[in-house]
Amino acid sequence: MKLVTFQTIEAVKDLFNKGYLECDEKKINFDKNSSTYNWIVENMNKRIDNPNNTK
Repeated sequence: MKLVTFQTIEAVKDLFNKGYLECDEKKINFDKNSSTYNWIVENMNKRIDNPNNTK
């Protein structure tokens, strides 16, 4: 499996421990954040119900 993420290594460790990846702003590496990431978030919010307005 290939994983592309802007989250920190702690978030990836959570993925392997919990079996899923949570979106947590505290674990995003904003140095790698880009317009592409923002495009992904925007389009995911169009396709997936996001009642908590998670970024």
